[in-house]
Amino acid sequence: MTDVEAIVQRYYGDRPVLQRIEDALRAAGVDPEKPSHRDLWPFDQLHSRGIAATREHAERARLLPGMHVLEIGCGLGGASRYLAAECGCRVAAIDLTPKFVEVARILTARCGLVDRVEIRQANAVACRSTTAPSTTSGRTPSP
Repeated sequence: MTDVEAIVQRYYGDRPVLQRIEDALRAAGVDPEKPSHRDLWPFDQLHSRGIAATREHAERARLLPGMHVLEIGCGLGGASRYLAAECGCRVAAIDLTPKFVEVARILTARCGLVDRVEIRQANAVACRSTTAPSTTSGRTPSP
């Protein structure tokens, strides 16, 4: 493990993420054991502009049902669940932080999306591929 990996994992890994999400779901009147992927939107979009940005990126990528998508740095898996449930994609997702991966897997299972979203702990910088996709959606960029 590199120093950067250790720093990132310590920074993000020490937070009681699942308990906080469960408490927030209960406060919103949602059973934390059976949330829909949409119930999680206020809590699982760990980027600026939240679900609006996720939607816009998916639209720009022109994703179609059945496409395979790789999400690097998936955090709690919110965008992965969105792409699976709303766009019909199959998603492979990775994140550096084991705690986030654990929570992402739990939330994905509770939403019933484990058949379309696979989440693993990995360092994207250390991953190697023999082929490079032309875009995130596998489509050729338009001029």
